[in-house]
Amino acid sequence: IAGKDTYRLLGLEVDEYWPSSLPPPGMRPLRRGSRGRDVLILQNRARALTQGRMNEHRSRLQTLESSNVLRSFASLLNERRLKIDQLTDRMVWRISEQTGREGQRFDRASIRLEHAMADTLAEQRQRFGRIAAKMEACDPFAVLSRGYAIAETETCPVVRSVTDVNEEETLTVRVSDGLIHTTVDRIEPKGDPHG
Repeated sequence: IAGKDTYRLLGLEVDEYWPSSLPPPGMRPLRRGSRGRDVLILQNRARALTQGRMNEHRSRLQTLESSNVLRSFASLLNERRLKIDQLTDRMVWRISEQTGREGQRFDRASIRLEHAMADTLAEQRQRFGRIAAKMEACDPFAVLSRGYAIAETETCPVVRSVTDVNEEETLTVRVSDGLIHTTVDRIEPKGDPHG
């Protein structure tokens, strides 16, 4: 005997509240002794079951045909390539934009560094000039270039007084461009112009 589940398999909807003892409209239970009619009923049921299954499979096939899975491989591949190209273009644009911003930051930092280096270099040049001037003022040879001379004897490296020298002693006089060797003829202390 066919029940609700059998009718559902045949593609016929049966109400939940339909009594299981009654067949749905247009269907009757098979009985013994009515063989010709039973075959006809089984053929109709089999046809309805087959038709229901075919309709279900057609519906699934139409769903699959409209989905991306069964579309032609070439069109799917082209769609993916287009998507990759779009993503690549977007990525290149973002990288170039970020690189441009970083380049501007680098340029500004480079300019600041150049100015700082130039300022430091100018300051160091001034400092070096001041130190060089001080060293030149202390350099005894710079004094010689202004017209002064340094006298020395064999026993006294720098003659500072008339008492450091004796008459007839040999003197070496250092000037800016060389040495002068001379002999002391006479010594005149300060305040005694004629000896």
